[in-house]
Amino acid sequence: MAERRHPNQVVPLMLAPWLLVVAVMSMLLLLGGQLWLSYRDQVNTAEISAYNLAALFEARFEARLRQIDAELIALRRDISADVLRPGAVVRHRTGMNASLERRMINRDDMVGYRVVDAGGNLLYFSGALDISRMNVVDRSYFRQLREDPSDRLVISEVLAGRGVRKDVLVLARGLRNDKGDFLGVVYGSIDLGFYRRQFSALELGHYGLIALRRDDHSLVIRSPDLPGDVNTALPSEHPVVRRLALPERLTTLHYEAAPDYVPRIMSIVRMRDFPFYFAVGLGKNEVLEVWYQQVVGVVVSAAMVFTLLGVLLMRLRRAQAHQQQVLSELAVSESQFRELTQLVPVGIARFDDAGNCTYVNDRCAAIAGRNREEMTGSDWTGFVHREDRSGLPRRSMVGRILQRPYACELRFVQPGGTLAYVQVEIRAGVASDGSVQGYLAALTDITQRKRTEAELLEAKQRAENADLGKTRFLAAASHDLRQPIQAINLFLDALRRTDLSPEQKAIADFLSRSGHALSELLYSLLDLSKLDSGQIKPQPRCVELEEIFRAIDAEFSTLARQKNLRFKLFFPFAPTVLFIDTGLLMSIVRNLIDNALKYTERGGVLVGARKRRGRMVIQVWDTGVGIDPRDGDRIFEESYQVSDSVLDRSKGLGLGLTIARRMAQLLECELSYRSRPGQGSVFEVMLPAYEIPVAAAIPAIKPVASVPRGVDESLLAGWSVVVVEDDPMVAKAIELSLDEFGVSTQLYDSAERALGAQAVLAADFYLSDLNLPGMDGMAFLTAVQERRTTPVQAVLMTGEALRREIIAASSPWPVLLKPVEMVDLLAAMSVAARNGIDRQALVG
Repeated sequence: MAERRHPNQVVPLMLAPWLLVVAVMSMLLLLGGQLWLSYRDQVNTAEISAYNLAALFEARFEARLRQIDAELIALRRDISADVLRPGAVVRHRTGMNASLERRMINRDDMVGYRVVDAGGNLLYFSGALDISRMNVVDRSYFRQLREDPSDRLVISEVLAGRGVRKDVLVLARGLRNDKGDFLGVVYGSIDLGFYRRQFSALELGHYGLIALRRDDHSLVIRSPDLPGDVNTALPSEHPVVRRLALPERLTTLHYEAAPDYVPRIMSIVRMRDFPFYFAVGLGKNEVLEVWYQQVVGVVVSAAMVFTLLGVLLMRLRRAQAHQQQVLSELAVSESQFRELTQLVPVGIARFDDAGNCTYVNDRCAAIAGRNREEMTGSDWTGFVHREDRSGLPRRSMVGRILQRPYACELRFVQPGGTLAYVQVEIRAGVASDGSVQGYLAALTDITQRKRTEAELLEAKQRAENADLGKTRFLAAASHDLRQPIQAINLFLDALRRTDLSPEQKAIADFLSRSGHALSELLYSLLDLSKLDSGQIKPQPRCVELEEIFRAIDAEFSTLARQKNLRFKLFFPFAPTVLFIDTGLLMSIVRNLIDNALKYTERGGVLVGARKRRGRMVIQVWDTGVGIDPRDGDRIFEESYQVSDSVLDRSKGLGLGLTIARRMAQLLECELSYRSRPGQGSVFEVMLPAYEIPVAAAIPAIKPVASVPRGVDESLLAGWSVVVVEDDPMVAKAIELSLDEFGVSTQLYDSAERALGAQAVLAADFYLSDLNLPGMDGMAFLTAVQERRTTPVQAVLMTGEALRREIIAASSPWPVLLKPVEMVDLLAAMSVAARNGIDRQALVG
């Protein structure tokens, strides 16, 4: 018998299609709602992102404009009419240019500051470019300030910078005397390329844009660029123009317009005090790209849902998951933005004429360590430290507060006695009739800054102590590290004087070259270490230019002849006195000449000096390999050599030019070069200007030249030589070397021990290290001279290369630089022997 269906079971079966339709429609409606929410979330996210970017750039750019305007006001106040007179420009140029250059510190987005006279001629400028003949009389900002006597800031249109290949925005203020006469203009130039590069670094999508425009809608910068539209305003029917006609500082709009008619979501932020606004737009289609994908997915799902409801549910779950991800990202973005705004440590307080608080925000209450209810209605001066209350504005200051904000630093006393350091800026509230209705104060908690300043002071002291330790180490290392090299050279010299086989001579020659390379490495590294530690301080003295060239000739002419190169000197015949640190100058010139000799295989080297624009220039010409223009200033980098990608050890370590430039900077000299590949190079050292009366008033000193290398060994036989050297290896090497010439030696490791021996006073010659434990070498020789009736013939040895000229200027005896070559020592002894023979002949 057939089974009968219960009516209650039939009804659900009949209603199943309708229930399915209702379920499908409900799901479609749900999907439509989800798509709308997703669309709204995507648009809101884009609007927030665009607003955040626009607000960030607006805040930074407005802060920069405020800083530049403050600098211009300070410069206008500091620049006197006398400085602008044509006859005074030369006298004030160095100081004024230096003052302008100091204001460029940490100003990567600026081209520089300039000062022009009433004729538009450039007088003073920051930077190293020579643009002294520039004239700006045709610039609109110049004409405005010249014709408008009011005291105001003028901001130019986008200009092509003169003297620099950059688009700039000029902020200018006029210079006038007490009578209101126009004297000139002081202005600062903003490098728009800096902001253009920042714009280009943003990831705004293919159709995104960011632009800086003036309030008249003329274009300043835009990314992507529209070169032809710079300084061109938007048409009046443009959606942005219509929207900004409303008095809104922040606005967002959706639009599409010329030139590309791409739908965009744009946020605009106007500056408060300057005629600019930032606009950030994101391509709407790009913003909604994910949403479009969702729509396609929903449509496909809706078509398939009639056959497979499970697919629809799966797509719905995916859409919900994606929506949750978008909402999470939005929540994270909003949270990050809220955290960013909380970092601004500003408290706001409003109080009446009697000083009673009428309103405080949470930040202000937190700074005071109280709640808002406790502070409201109270005299806010009661929260201020008793000693700081005298800094609060009085009624007599009302007029001044009305003109500009009144700022001061105070200490708030929190419950429990804790002090909070606060920076306060107060403005007067002015009614429509001009009367004062209370005051508004902005409070910034600077307690942490005060603590940081104290910590920085302590850290600075620790750093100075560390620098002092490094200085002491370098002083010891400069002497001690040269001692083994000195011993090696002297032992090698003694070894060469023995009967060696050809193979042994070759080995000795290689050892000598290795010792010379080690010496160059040591000197370069020690010089760099001293420069890095700030141990080297210029000590300018007067020196005759001719004496410098004599020292150069004595030191390098023999080296040039050994390479079969011509070595010429050219300098003015007229007596010329320089006021400069002789040791540093000679080190610079030595490095340049040494570099020229290394890279010149044929031809020669010319060292010259001449006047240029009132300043002395020392030049080093060579006919060497030259420098490729692509190398540029890289030749001054450490361990960089031209013509080779790999360091060529045969030409040194590539540190000479680095050390020369660092020393030139210490002396405030300008080091530059010109070169033609394959033909040679010329390096120039332009010395700083000096006043002739000052130089003439101070006696000149002579730099130390190399000891002449004429050696007469026969004069030394039978001599008695006292050697005072604290390094036993160096002393032994000197003893072995001198023994070959029939010279007897007395070795002492300190000056005190040498003076305690009676036989010391009868010696023919004295060789002493300058840096000895206890009494130094110069004091030892002076003590010997005081006890003898005849002149002391001696040589001092030192490892302080940068102070050699200073030491020699105060020493009556020749000074040799460690490691000392035996030929130099023998030459000095030969000179002393010949002087002794000449004196005996005169006595006879």
